[in-house]
Amino acid sequence: MQRTAVILALLFSTTLVWNADGLSQEAKSPDTENVFRIVYANNWNPISYIENGQTKGILPERVEHLLGQIMGLRVEHIAVPWGRAQKMIREGTADAFITTVTPERLTYSTPTQDSLFYVPFVLTTLKESAADQRLKSPDNLIPVMGATFCDVLGNGWATQFYQNKPVNVHYVPTIEECLKMLQVGRVSGIVHAQAVVKHYADIMGLENNIHIYPNPAQSSPSFPILVSNKSVWKDRFLNDFNSRFSRKLDKQTIQKKE
Repeated sequence: MQRTAVILALLFSTTLVWNADGLSQEAKSPDTENVFRIVYANNWNPISYIENGQTKGILPERVEHLLGQIMGLRVEHIAVPWGRAQKMIREGTADAFITTVTPERLTYSTPTQDSLFYVPFVLTTLKESAADQRLKSPDNLIPVMGATFCDVLGNGWATQFYQNKPVNVHYVPTIEECLKMLQVGRVSGIVHAQAVVKHYADIMGLENNIHIYPNPAQSSPSFPILVSNKSVWKDRFLNDFNSRFSRKLDKQTIQKKE
């Protein structure tokens, strides 16, 4: 009898994981590692980046607090090139990412009801350039009709933003490359996350050469968690997250001080 009780106890201890807040489950479900895998852009400092082989930034720090400390999940934070991150969500090899909701992304992922972040996207021009003299805000680019702007590959928000703007868009892998092109006059402007542009402009010593406008684009995005429709976590995670945090989250603004 004692031997049977010990065996049952061992079986039970390997069946349940984490805590009792609606997330206890069999060790083989939702996956063999019981890890919720979130992917981020690897070169979007200070929002998400890699440092000494570790995923760092504002996004993973808050996600770890909400999902790891409050919900009790084991979270793996993975920073990769942004195009690859989106592919991983589309294919279901990662469980979630934190980004803008777009019609395309809604075909392969489902967002949480509330957003975690608000990210102001602002206009940046080269000081004393024609664009700098003519433009007042990112929402009206008519004064530089036909000019070329720069953004990052895979930025779904930019695709929507420029859709009806009378300018051309050149896409490159990083915002650093956009800033280099702006510096030598190959593009007229950038409309991108203020914190990211300012971070790399400071590193490149461009603070005296460029004009980062204070007012954000009216369509500046909010970032919910989008869960892959192929993730075995999808339904239970969304149900638990939405019921736990609905209308209780403070949407954090990601902005770097001037």
